[in-house]
Amino acid sequence: MKGAEITLFTHLYSQLLSCINKDPRCHQIESKRYTGVNFLYITWKGQKKETLEICLQRCAQQITRRSSLTYQHHFVRQSGDCLIYRFTFFVPNEKSFCCGNECEDCILFRRSHT
Repeated sequence: MKGAEITLFTHLYSQLLSCINKDPRCHQIESKRYTGVNFLYITWKGQKKETLEICLQRCAQQITRRSSLTYQHHFVRQSGDCLIYRFTFFVPNEKSFCCGNECEDCILFRRSHT
């Protein structure tokens, strides 16, 4: 990953943690990165996984709204009172601008034929 990408993703995860932490049911939240994958460790009052997942989706949708970013979250396990999720933000794999190098997959070429 390049420096700008790391800064962007650090900012996105910071926003996500802040949003989830504002929910009164969130007792504690922590993000850890192992082998390039981000994990969220969340202590949730009531331990209802479904309500936490709704909160995760709501916060992630607020962050990715008006952008081409997407996200995925997967429940990994529960350790005592802590629910652990793998959470990832994704950037699109396709070009979203013309670089001027007349590439085969140029967005200008693609739009002119659709």
